[in-house]
Amino acid sequence: MKKLLTSVSVVVMGLVLVATASADWQRTVAVVDTETAGQYRLQADLGLSYLQANDDAAKVTTVYAQGRFGILENWDVTLWVPFNWVSPEVGTDEDGIGDLWVGTKLMLLNEIDYPVDLSAAVFVECPTGDDDKGLGAGNASVYVVAAAAKTFDQFLVVGNIGGGFLGDYKVGSIDIDRKNIFMYGVEVAWMVNDVANLNLALEGATKELEGMDGEIYVTVGGQCIFMENWQVTGDVSWGLSDDSADWIVDGKISYMF
Repeated sequence: MKKLLTSVSVVVMGLVLVATASADWQRTVAVVDTETAGQYRLQADLGLSYLQANDDAAKVTTVYAQGRFGILENWDVTLWVPFNWVSPEVGTDEDGIGDLWVGTKLMLLNEIDYPVDLSAAVFVECPTGDDDKGLGAGNASVYVVAAAAKTFDQFLVVGNIGGGFLGDYKVGSIDIDRKNIFMYGVEVAWMVNDVANLNLALEGATKELEGMDGEIYVTVGGQCIFMENWQVTGDVSWGLSDDSADWIVDGKISYMF
């Protein structure tokens, strides 16, 4: 659900949380994975994304830092900090800190002992971005996601369902009432070898405003581990509905402490 949780404040809302050689690494590029970081492990990410909104309404470039820390073997917490450059088709270009995201994930079942992995996650979008400049939503929102995963030889299938409880979105001094949304997603990862995987995902969400159709994205990407503690991730997403961003490109480099 990465793209649904980060069409930034234009479409409005990934980059939040997405086993290669180690179960500590995230295995997905779009949906929320079931894996946690592992006790006292810290994954630090530095990433860059580019979003082109529907009909060229705006272009958004985001540089972000993310940290994921394991409190217990099956419980971790996440912080995502973005800096946005927003270039609307009409109006003034703006830049600054966007909305911070904090989250936590608990693995309830492990595929080693049960038929599937099963995890539950909660993410909070904090209104730290200047909504008057289009850098943030202006109000806090909460997202709850259930994730399940199953391994089939070299393939991993991860499914998500969830809901978003959205704060009102501000346009200038006007509050726009956003509906709560239902989110869904499925991703297949092909484990090419011990250090690399290729991924294909489909994710969507119901409409958040009257007159909208909701968002749907298809994503292709991949990941590769190198020098044991480093991982590089890249993906491209295309919007399949009128309310989705036209396309989003994202890349990040990660280090596991």
